Amino acid sequence: MPERIDKELEEFRRVMEVPSTFEDGFNWLSFLGALFVALLMVPGAIYMGLLAGVGIGPAAQWVTVILFIEVARRAHRNLSRPEIFVLFFMAGAAMGVPFTGLLWNQFFIHSEAASAAGIAQGLPRWFAPPLELKE
Repeated sequence: MPERIDKELEEFRRVMEVPSTFEDGFNWLSFLGALFVALLMVPGAIYMGLLAGVGIGPAAQWVTVILFIEVARRAHRNLSRPEIFVLFFMAGAAMGVPFTGLLWNQFFIHSEAASAAGIAQGLPRWFAPPLELKE
């Protein structure tokens, strides 16, 4: 019985070749990308989240990658796939912003809307520090 070959499976296997060598993607460029995300993108995302109630989402990852690809192109340098991979996922990890919930809680308890509705006074202390700290 002849061996049956699945054409779709073979096409899928040819999409990406398994690399024969390991390339390190973490270098000074990815470190600069992390600084860029930490100093510009994260504060912008926090501000946008507090102001509009909507986060930047995955756009920050792509903005970082595209910006660094363009800067590298202007410097006559190509980014390798591992460098792009590290930039993309480092930006995503930083944009996760695990402490934005704490900033939102503090913003909410001090907002005029929460005070006018009487919600701010009824929120527990563990949610956010109270408006007036008692000494």
